[in-house]
Amino acid sequence: MALENLGRQEINIFGKIFNKLTGSYRYLTNFNFIKKSKMNVAHHYDISDELYSLFLGPSRQYSCAYFNDENETLEQAQQNKIDHIIKKLHIRPNQKVLDIGAGWLHLAIEIAKKCRCQVTGITLSENQFKYGKQKIKELNLGNQVEIKMMDYRQVKEKYDRIVSVGMFEHVGRKFYKSFFNTVFKTLNENGIALLHTIGSVNPPRDPHPWMTRYIFPRRLYSQLKSSSRPY
Repeated sequence: MALENLGRQEINIFGKIFNKLTGSYRYLTNFNFIKKSKMNVAHHYDISDELYSLFLGPSRQYSCAYFNDENETLEQAQQNKIDHIIKKLHIRPNQKVLDIGAGWLHLAIEIAKKCRCQVTGITLSENQFKYGKQKIKELNLGNQVEIKMMDYRQVKEKYDRIVSVGMFEHVGRKFYKSFFNTVFKTLNENGIALLHTIGSVNPPRDPHPWMTRYIFPRRLYSQLKSSSRPY
């Protein structure tokens, strides 16, 4: 309980003031446009396929799992999550589905196989794009699944279903409206959209300096590549 509360509170008044000032600065200077978004994604995802394979497992599922009971494995719980998402989307055969922030394409592939529909996954990660292309080829799903290197704001086609899992955290508060406007404009009439994202018991706050620096950073990818500091 002590550690839980410590994680939600500032350690002292000086830390609170410092975090408030730096967080406010980062919020005001957060111009998360397409080029900047790609740089941030590159910092977070384009580092090592071996790393993500090691701690995410073969399906490379990054977001929370769904446990039906305490005896289930993590792998089963991840599959439960996918099945739950598919059920909520009410996908019909031959419908067009868009996966925004498709990651390593596992969800898109599962949707295509289970629902016999057309699925397009989009990503800004070069590593994920290459991995997804190879996976589609290996599974011979080129007639059902495609992956595109593009930002959600560049989507122009219409879709019957739109899903996004664990991507909305990258959008930034300033761009929430842009995200939902894109979903609205690209979703067919009577279509269904599902957004899976991280929530918080606390009210909205300025970006945390540690998270901004190390997880979703502001620094340029070119600066990162020239750094000799190991990951």
